Amino acid sequence: DRIYCGPCHDELFGSPCAGCGDVFRAGMKKMEYKSRQWHESCFICCTCKSVIGAKSFIPSGNDIYCDGCYEEAYAAKCSRCSKVCHMTRSVRSSLTPLSCPGGHHRGGHLS
Repeated sequence: DRIYCGPCHDELFGSPCAGCGDVFRAGMKKMEYKSRQWHESCFICCTCKSVIGAKSFIPSGNDIYCDGCYEEAYAAKCSRCSKVCHMTRSVRSSLTPLSCPGGHHRGGHLS
């Protein structure tokens, strides 16, 4: 049996942060998702770089998005004003515009 001081034990056996690569030290708070771990300050949106912390997030491949950046990147947008359109499913299962910030949906201006 070998004995290690705290810092040596952490360096030899600690798991690395998926964001910065530094090893987690004893007592450090960490965020975990799908077997990857981050320091709380390293768990950030891949687009705006804001700390996600305990807020909701959306994964896409290996990327982590805050709600706002994911919506901006992937949501349907009005073809006229380019603002995000909030959608709803109709009875026929097709997407129907629920609201457009610019009020431009009447002619089907989605992109």
